[in-house]
Amino acid sequence: MLSNEQFALACRAWYEEQGLIVDKNNGEFAHCPQPKRYGNSGYYLLWEHHQHQGLLQSRDVGECCFFIGHTKKWLQECDYFPDNYFELWDIYEKYAKEHCSSHEGRVLRALHAEKDENGKSKFAVEAGKRGGESTFSNKKALFDPLNAQKVREGNVRGCKKAATLRSKPVELKHLETGECFTFVSTHEAARVLNINQGNLAECARGKRKRCRGFTVRYL
Repeated sequence: MLSNEQFALACRAWYEEQGLIVDKNNGEFAHCPQPKRYGNSGYYLLWEHHQHQGLLQSRDVGECCFFIGHTKKWLQECDYFPDNYFELWDIYEKYAKEHCSSHEGRVLRALHAEKDENGKSKFAVEAGKRGGESTFSNKKALFDPLNAQKVREGNVRGCKKAATLRSKPVELKHLETGECFTFVSTHEAARVLNINQGNLAECARGKRKRCRGFTVRYL
């Protein structure tokens, strides 16, 4: 596979050959060869090419450099067969899992930072009052990406349906602390926060004002 910058340059060359003008009006700025925090160098690419470039960059630098919901949507619904398609799925699964694990840790540390008069986590105490077991003990892995084998076997319909239900990113804002947390889906948010996914989805759609002390909105 090409490096992420080689791929971006190849895309720019193809745009020129096709007479396409891709800029801030119809494209997305892809930071490369390094992610944004290392500098502002990069190129404007079409949305689908930006997802592809983000996967290649993740492989190049060894960390997640793509937005999980957007990239999964592209992999599942792209109307052409990109080079090294199944290898791209492997990159996605590897770095999406690592990103969610790291993200979960940051969220949990922030939520459990507030203590009650007994020195216990207020969040864990409230979860216990709801009748659940210890909030985060013995839980399954939070991130369970759709098996790429479904795509290999042609089960595109099932992938698209699952993506619609589970892949829309959300932001939750804690009403007391004002802290905001982003999740790749209501499914992930429900698992992390031990909240009913249906209630979260209703809140995100505006059918409920709040859910367990959070306001919720789709991104």
